[in-house]
Amino acid sequence: MISMALLGSLALQLAAEPAAGDARLQFGLAVILSIVATALLILEFILASGGPLAIAAALTAAAAMIAAFLVSTAAGLLVLILIPLVGVAVVRWGLARLVRTRAVPHAEIRDDAGYHHLAAALGVEVGAVGELVTDAMPSGRARFITRAGTNDIDVRVLGPVLGRGQRVVVIDVHGPAVTVQAAPSVP
Repeated sequence: MISMALLGSLALQLAAEPAAGDARLQFGLAVILSIVATALLILEFILASGGPLAIAAALTAAAAMIAAFLVSTAAGLLVLILIPLVGVAVVRWGLARLVRTRAVPHAEIRDDAGYHHLAAALGVEVGAVGELVTDAMPSGRARFITRAGTNDIDVRVLGPVLGRGQRVVVIDVHGPAVTVQAAPSVP
């Protein structure tokens, strides 16, 4: 693969040396470089290279602008205006294309997704009493006996470290986090 610096210097060298002073050839080079820059930017959205193609497109577009300004100020201004307009159009197309692909997640991940529903399905709700099956420093696992049977779930302790076998009560279920504290002792 040709390095971007070599590509940029070659384009600048070609832009600086018009063959026999032919302005049409020089403007043709600017047009070709503009087309190559557009193609590289389109490829960036198709191949998703992570930036190198976009950088090469920017360097090629800069070379096209220089080549156009070497022809005349009017040609340079024309290319200077058209390249950003085409670039914005390609970026809008590319972003719309990305949204339609599987590269972007379409489902919204909310705070109460997943484990919260599992805890509710198991009957582990605020006020449920269980027993720690591991030490909780500050997180561990607790066993709850509910209408769905005996289930172990991950919990985090509010307050001091609690040891294995200690009774706990659920004080909050927020998203995937089930928060417990030491249960009051039973007389």
